[in-house]
Amino acid sequence: MEVDHAVERVMNALKKNSLDKDTLVLFSSDHGAGAYAGNIRKATPNQIKLLEKKGHYSSGPHRGYKFSCYEGGLRVPLIAHWPNGIKAGTTTPAIVGLCDLAATFAELSGANYTNKQLPDSISFAPVLKNPSQQSSRKTMVMQSIGSYAIRQDNWKLCLGPGSGSYLDYGNTPKEDIAWKDALKQFGKKPTRQDLLMPPFLQLYNLDQDLYEGQNVAAEHPKVVSKLINALQEQIDNGRATVGPKLQNDRNTPLHFRIPNFVKEALK
Repeated sequence: MEVDHAVERVMNALKKNSLDKDTLVLFSSDHGAGAYAGNIRKATPNQIKLLEKKGHYSSGPHRGYKFSCYEGGLRVPLIAHWPNGIKAGTTTPAIVGLCDLAATFAELSGANYTNKQLPDSISFAPVLKNPSQQSSRKTMVMQSIGSYAIRQDNWKLCLGPGSGSYLDYGNTPKEDIAWKDALKQFGKKPTRQDLLMPPFLQLYNLDQDLYEGQNVAAEHPKVVSKLINALQEQIDNGRATVGPKLQNDRNTPLHFRIPNFVKEALK
């Protein structure tokens, strides 16, 4: 109700000033649903389960909540309203991220920027105008609080077992439990290179498994390798766009967070 009221106030202000037809309004969220949020004002662990019992699923058909590497923690709505620029009722399967807003707004407004600026922002202005057009973005790098994920087409790779979250906010399996299970399943001391193969990572085909319930990493090693290389390339280049290599603000490995007991178990 609060969100609806806020949107209404914005739209009424635009209409009052005759700006509603030529103004692009985007509605989105910075992350998936928080499991501690609901109709109780105070943040309460697993409060979202109370809403789900009443038939309200904030994450829709997706697995997980805020802080996880699953779609319930990463996928968010993006609704664009622009009567003079977008045909009403159209949809697009294009992959876009909030990091793309800067380049999109720059293209639509005619603003200029150098090839050292907006290194991870790719404009989706052409997709807004023609939803059937393919996006220039081919991959999307995301992360939970404990692991990276990378998406390409319908493939999604999570670099780590489990939800990628070590917090008590409804995401299962928790990161530490998942790592312990993976070490037990592997059956011997792993090397860092071993951590780039099953059972230490997860691959999902979102076209066939939107809930991310069937890890198919073992069946598709070439896809795993392709996505790992795509992620490593962006880390090495310091950017997702074409341009000169940039220095990352920190030395970021593929596994930027590994539990200490896993580090101790490495060869």
